[in-house]
Amino acid sequence: MATNGDQVLVQPEQAKIFTVDVLQNAGVSKENATIMANAMVLADLRGVDTHGINRLSGYLARIKSGVVNPKQSLEIKQKSPVMAHIDAKHTFGFIASHMAIEKAI
Repeated sequence: MATNGDQVLVQPEQAKIFTVDVLQNAGVSKENATIMANAMVLADLRGVDTHGINRLSGYLARIKSGVVNPKQSLEIKQKSPVMAHIDAKHTFGFIASHMAIEKAI
């Protein structure tokens, strides 16, 4: 970790570990917290702050208020050989999109 004026610079691996720990403490499984942390840190590295770890406090607030379900309870319904419907049941978009990509592959 280093400082640059008003900024604190953190190595990507440290940011991932921190994010996983915070999400797990909020009830997200380690697997899902890791998926989310990887995506958020990658967004930060690409300069897409709207999806980076600065969103973490907002995600925690949504869990606390019950708007987002931290437990994975997604449901996949195969509609045809080439199409499926995923009901994310109020969990994080990171998790639903990860599952959609895995299913598509």
